[in-house]
Amino acid sequence: MRAKTLLIVALLGSAATSVRAHQIYTEDCSLEIKDVFQTTDTVCVQGDVDYTCPEGMIDLPGANVYVVPRGGANFTGPPTHFTTMGGFGSFMQITVRTPPLTPGVYDLVLDEHCDGVFDGDDLRVDSAFTVGGGGTCPDAAPGAQRRDPGIPSGAKCRGAC
Repeated sequence: MRAKTLLIVALLGSAATSVRAHQIYTEDCSLEIKDVFQTTDTVCVQGDVDYTCPEGMIDLPGANVYVVPRGGANFTGPPTHFTTMGGFGSFMQITVRTPPLTPGVYDLVLDEHCDGVFDGDDLRVDSAFTVGGGGTCPDAAPGAQRRDPGIPSGAKCRGAC
């Protein structure tokens, strides 16, 4: 009986640490958590919020999400606003970027009061996702693809159209 009790406590303890409120992750817009995207991908987010954004007569949990270049100011660029359904704080499949994406490393800022003030209720995830080359040639004919030029190189980013 003691072994059974210990097993149940261990399982409950591990479940409690993996599911937390106040979190945000990038996904591929079909619920698969992903942190590396191509320039041709759409970036969505999922997670959980704890607070509401003041909106009219009914306050539902919601937030503004900012995608900022790695190390940039918290509220750079336009936010993506969302509210959750039914008063629960979980959210998923919220589109925050559409193609064409700019290569680089990006942070996510979750502004839980939608007030543009970063405080203890907000969340910043540094280096939340990376956008690499998209496999297409941006200045070439439509449909042109990158190819390996066959030249030995130690470069991490290379290819010719």
